[in-house]
Amino acid sequence: LGFLENPIIELVLGKLQQTLDVTRLIQQKAIIIISLERGGVLREDDVEILANLWLSEILYAVYNTSRNDRVPHFVFLDELPVLLSSADLITRALTQVRKFKTRIVCAFQGTQLFPDRTDDRLLNALIGQSNVQFYFRHKNPVDAKFFGEIVKLPSLDLLKTKFVLKTPQQYQDGNDLVVLNDESDNWSNAEQQGASQADAVSDSATHANATSQSTGATDTRSDSLQGLAEAVSRAQSNQNGASSSDATAHSATRTDARNWSKTNSRGGSVTRKMTLVPRIRTRDIVSSIQFFTPDEQFIDAASRFTQYPVGTASLYIAGRGVATVKLPLAKDPLRKTPRFAGKKLSELRKLVLARCEFATPEQLLVDRRLFERRLVQYLDDRQMTEDNRPQLTYEEPPDDNPTLS
Repeated sequence: LGFLENPIIELVLGKLQQTLDVTRLIQQKAIIIISLERGGVLREDDVEILANLWLSEILYAVYNTSRNDRVPHFVFLDELPVLLSSADLITRALTQVRKFKTRIVCAFQGTQLFPDRTDDRLLNALIGQSNVQFYFRHKNPVDAKFFGEIVKLPSLDLLKTKFVLKTPQQYQDGNDLVVLNDESDNWSNAEQQGASQADAVSDSATHANATSQSTGATDTRSDSLQGLAEAVSRAQSNQNGASSSDATAHSATRTDARNWSKTNSRGGSVTRKMTLVPRIRTRDIVSSIQFFTPDEQFIDAASRFTQYPVGTASLYIAGRGVATVKLPLAKDPLRKTPRFAGKKLSELRKLVLARCEFATPEQLLVDRRLFERRLVQYLDDRQMTEDNRPQLTYEEPPDDNPTLS
């Protein structure tokens, strides 16, 4: 009983009356907070003893509650490695407390605080029996990989594509009937300028000599029967003539000419014809595919664990998968008023200590001395009873079948 050397433990365990009734508190749906803060007075062994004693007391109350009196309640175990001495008790409880309407919530900081690290029996039993699990940031590579495998295992995809090599390929997908337009546009621009000058002098002389002679006889007779008179006439003539002429001519001619021309012309033509054009398409042909290995997927999940900000966690629900959630951070409404907070805390401590379950050391000392006297008296009375009890003798019966020599 070396743990009783600590007066705090002695006060806690030396009380005989007015103790906490866990069964009654569960029935009343009370909230019990057991603080195992060392505070300079509790040793490591003391913390472990108190934690395991309270756990045993709570589970005893759970197991011994009748079916009709069971009420849903939660048991929160913070810093699970402190309860390692009760590992067998917790392991058995994880498989039984559901039917007693009890839920156990355990919290711990990684696997390195357990004796066997990732192979610890209590740790693996807790992971296997818990249907709801929260995983926060882990900086330790061993912890990150261990919990990364747990979170990634439900969604592990052996066909998760890492790289796909594609090669473009052309192919003919039928023909299209299209109209082809052959258009031409002609444009010409021409400009021409020119000038010409001609000088000419012309002299001409003409000489003409002509002789003309004519002889003629004319006989004219005219009869007229008109009237009563009759006349007869006759005439005769001879003509001779001669002529001569000379002519001279001189002329001079000068000609100037200038011409200019500019021509613009534009023309075009459109020719339409229908023809079949092959329909060419391009598609990607998969040449090779590379998949992620299970180890690569586990490492990817572990990498995300190391990058979570404060308050972010992976929520794993058995049968439903994994989701990333963000939990609200705890707020201290009295953080900016430390004096007021200290006053309220002092009032709460006085209120708690005023309850009948908390006795002063003097009262505990009186109760313990009374218990010692009663115990001594009980032992003395028992010894006297033993001394006054008649002595009974026992004799062995004779042997009916002696051994023949």
